[in-house]
Amino acid sequence: MPRAHEATHHESVPAAEITVLIDVDEASWSSWNRYATAFAAANKASVTKINDGGIAGPAFFDHVARLGRPVLESPKRHAEPMPPTLTRRPVRPPVPLWGWALLRRADDARPVVARATQILTDLASTCGWLTRPAEPHWPPSNDERV
Repeated sequence: MPRAHEATHHESVPAAEITVLIDVDEASWSSWNRYATAFAAANKASVTKINDGGIAGPAFFDHVARLGRPVLESPKRHAEPMPPTLTRRPVRPPVPLWGWALLRRADDARPVVARATQILTDLASTCGWLTRPAEPHWPPSNDERV
């Protein structure tokens, strides 16, 4: 959110005060659009439609500045640093969760696959991704793993 926004005076932002960006490019942003639309509906957040791929990267930061309010950040990594005019705050419960899945064939006995699986599982454990948050959280209704 912009550093000048009143919500920066609080440790977190209520889910209902969040805006989610929905991109009209369904080919590139289908899963994010479904997630963001469901989050907005479940938590009374607002939706802003865009048409420039600005779900991530510099265009995302431009949208946040233009909207002048808190915007839910997608889990896609931003390669560009956040501008100094913006800041981040966690979303107040319910905390939005983005589900990840590691899939492999059960009969794949290659050592490289076993090693990659172990490394990724260890990373997820170290980051706390395998444990539900203590506070109330929001998973998409079709994500039963969380």
